[in-house]
Amino acid sequence: MRMLNSFTCKNIQSMLNGISEDALPHFVLGFREDDGSEVHLEEGFFDILTNETEELVLAGRERFKTLRLRLIWKAEKGALRIKAEVSGVPDDLLLEYVEPFIPVIPASGNTLLLARNEGQLIDLEKGNPASASPGWHYYGFYPGQTEAQFMAVLNSAGGGLYAGAHDPSRSTKCFECTSCESGAYMLKIRYYCGDGRKEETYRMPGELLFLFFEGDWMDAASIYRDWMEANSVLPEKYDFPQFVKESQVVLIYPVRGRGQDKGDMSANEYFPYAKAMPFVERLAEVLDSKIMSLIMHWEGTAPWAPPYVWPPLGGEEALAEYRDMLHAKGHTLGVYCSGTAWTQFSTIDMSYNRKEQFEREHLAREMIRGPHGELAAYLCNGWEQQRFGFDMCMVREWCRNTVRKELSKMSGFGFDYVQFFDQNNGGAAHCCWGRDHGHPPVPGVWQVDNMRRLLDEIKQGFPDLVLGCEAAAAEPYLSVLKFSDLRFQWNIRNSRVVPLYAFLFHEYVNNFMGNQCNLGYHLNFMESPYNLLWRIAYSFNAGDLLSLVLRDGGHLTWGWNVPWDEEQPDERPVLELVRNLNAMRKKYPEYLSRGRMIKPLAKVSGGKWRLSTKRFGEVEYDSFFTSAWISPEGNCAQFVTNFLPFKQKVTVEKDGEKGILELPPLNAVVIA
Repeated sequence: MRMLNSFTCKNIQSMLNGISEDALPHFVLGFREDDGSEVHLEEGFFDILTNETEELVLAGRERFKTLRLRLIWKAEKGALRIKAEVSGVPDDLLLEYVEPFIPVIPASGNTLLLARNEGQLIDLEKGNPASASPGWHYYGFYPGQTEAQFMAVLNSAGGGLYAGAHDPSRSTKCFECTSCESGAYMLKIRYYCGDGRKEETYRMPGELLFLFFEGDWMDAASIYRDWMEANSVLPEKYDFPQFVKESQVVLIYPVRGRGQDKGDMSANEYFPYAKAMPFVERLAEVLDSKIMSLIMHWEGTAPWAPPYVWPPLGGEEALAEYRDMLHAKGHTLGVYCSGTAWTQFSTIDMSYNRKEQFEREHLAREMIRGPHGELAAYLCNGWEQQRFGFDMCMVREWCRNTVRKELSKMSGFGFDYVQFFDQNNGGAAHCCWGRDHGHPPVPGVWQVDNMRRLLDEIKQGFPDLVLGCEAAAAEPYLSVLKFSDLRFQWNIRNSRVVPLYAFLFHEYVNNFMGNQCNLGYHLNFMESPYNLLWRIAYSFNAGDLLSLVLRDGGHLTWGWNVPWDEEQPDERPVLELVRNLNAMRKKYPEYLSRGRMIKPLAKVSGGKWRLSTKRFGEVEYDSFFTSAWISPEGNCAQFVTNFLPFKQKVTVEKDGEKGILELPPLNAVVIA
């Protein structure tokens, strides 16, 4: 019997005719010892018990002689549907995860599509899919930074392989693409078993689908969107906050410090809060738009020091004065928070320290535990980050009550928007292996169900408070996290950005361009000085609300965490572009707010533009953006956006006809 450790695309195609003894699929089972040590078994640890047309039963060896893995598959033309069951887990082990089928994809000529940070395309020949060992929280975590349950490999011939976890329970998973010694890549979809007890059979929810398709990334995404809309509980379409319907421009700035999370944190010219009003009014006039004033470093505790934020810096009265001034002019007020973490002490404001409370109230028992019982936190944690502390386990009632109390204070104050779940990327409930928390001691569907219950409780308790998260709400959390800071710019570090999130979810939620943090690590700003124009146009064509980040003097900066004393963008074209595109967004809400993204109606070709990155050098993009939409009434339109400050000509091909279209600078046009 020949054991194969991997399959190429060609091997997968041949597999669709059935699995035989001489070609076992590559799979992995993961377990935890009593001391938290990981044990993982691959196909070489198993013998075949039965091998029928659509079922393979495998038995473990030696210590695992009671272990049984049942693989059930259905091979159809171009598709392979897989289910898995695990039973007979040894008494001294916990079943943690199952990776039921792991194809191996050659790097040459292949591009990986991930539903991560709103959507990215990674050239596998250049490597680095930004994978990370699954653990506390990680790039491939679903539902979290990975917002939908699929990925795909696109080949240069105009097709590819779709890999989707069609799981209506939307249970905890990890989507990873990891390299092999051969230079190829493994597509790994890890199912965390969660509630599966040792003495019971774990049955993988839903099915794992591998499907060959023709087309591009939108064709792959259409497969998932069709399944999702037929099998998932989705929120009501077009149920948007009023400020979204008005297409307000989001204005982001801190009230202390100089645009970074380190250094001097004294109050700046935007504090007291009302001092920002002249800048808001000036930009409202320039942009011909209502404004959402979205404030950072406003907490009366310390910046980015969760879970406590209240009262605001300077007291409620000062912030209430500003709130009332905004509302009187039709503007809105929002604030950033920092999610469900615990801060022992702030590394921004060293006077903020909660260690005594932590010990007095025995709060270690409320925090997430790693596999070995360790305490830690994943995001923004450590001496070089914003704080030092831990992540809270949101199954624990103390943690849930703490979140509810903070939101109660904020809801009663009258905020229009609170990005409370910043750093819970996608709304994620972080993984916990705690053995005395009242949840299973390994990650699983319990995380998702628990987080959804918490969000539902918050929605019922504070129905007028619009909430959001960092990196946009993952699929199970769309109904509550109605407006979020996108993180598409993070994908610049290792991939091309694509509006996959908008393609899947735009009818259910409109988000905003966000504070564009951390770009200083990835871009050479002045070597591609139109990069901010490019990012704004990307957001517009994805149907998102636009945002601007302020530095001192009411002037613009490239994004959050860029030092204010560095060379900054030319404001005139930025403001003109935002004004023009927001006018288009308000003129065509049936497409750009309520529309469903579709494949382009016409092929548009033209010039190229280069983005200067610190890792990959200059990356070539089209010098324009285009996206197509269908309205709720069934009408269609395609938008072509010129983000450059000079005219361009593009070629438009549709229905066998070809023509030249002139694009005005810093604006968009509509083509039928």
